Amino acid sequence: MRRPLAGKRSHHGFTLVELLVVIAIIATLIALLLPAVQNAREAARRTQCKNNMKQLGLALHNYYEMHNTFPYGFDYHGAGWAMLILPQLDQMPLYNSITNAETGVGDWTVNGQNEAACSTVLSVFRCPSAALNLHYNDNSIEARVASNYIANASGTSVIDGYSHEPGSIGNGEQNGIFYLNSSISHADISDGGSNTVALGEVMSDPELQGYRCYYTHELQDFDHWYIGSPEIDGDNPVTGSFTAQSDFSEFVGSMGARINIQYNSNTDADERELSYSSFHPGRTHLLMADGSVHFISENISGRVRQALGSRNGGEDVSDF
Repeated sequence: MRRPLAGKRSHHGFTLVELLVVIAIIATLIALLLPAVQNAREAARRTQCKNNMKQLGLALHNYYEMHNTFPYGFDYHGAGWAMLILPQLDQMPLYNSITNAETGVGDWTVNGQNEAACSTVLSVFRCPSAALNLHYNDNSIEARVASNYIANASGTSVIDGYSHEPGSIGNGEQNGIFYLNSSISHADISDGGSNTVALGEVMSDPELQGYRCYYTHELQDFDHWYIGSPEIDGDNPVTGSFTAQSDFSEFVGSMGARINIQYNSNTDADERELSYSSFHPGRTHLLMADGSVHFISENISGRVRQALGSRNGGEDVSDF
């Protein structure tokens, strides 16, 4: 049996070439796995977003069971549909803290009656794919909380308003479910709850992330909130006249607007604010009046989209 010569040792380490090959293989595997990990995370966030909408749908139906009507989209006092369903979301103390009456200009502003309520973070109103801050200093509310879900007022309108002009989201004659002082029952939804949009997901952006208005080419924020707002608070609760700062898209949107058009600077600012949109690639979530949630493509046909937005148009939407 031959023995190694004295002073000779066998070496089993990596050569430099072998080490570089191993590093290259590991880098390739990471590059292949990273998109899969990101897709898995987005799928989990999308599932949570869908669950948020299901919870909101359940709250809407529990509200209906108590009142025999869905909540209004917004009223003369700056309150929105989200405020009305707080008890159905196990938020009765928060609901009881709100002054829903015209007691003064400061109700929704800093140190106003409802500032604390507007500053309360409720995760059910926030999509986990949306990179939102917890709070924003906006319209005299120092720590306001943005929302990723707004109610549907119309299947046709692309006018946010600032008035009660015909076709405006600000008037009380819309063909959706939630609008000014609306009081819609199941009997009013002749198209069927499974064919009528109740809520939609939106890309809330209160900090001007680069969106530009078609007419002015100036940066414009797309702000959506819950509970209440000074921007839709009426000057006169008797006549219902609004201030020049009325911004109804803070609470409601329209299926008349194309889906996911926020990045398109060649479209009107009103339409973009009323559009349903999301940070999920190519699609957005819609809650139907029957409580079901659909992940709708941005390429849905205009005819079907508008039909889903109306409650009583009698359209055939079996192909959506």
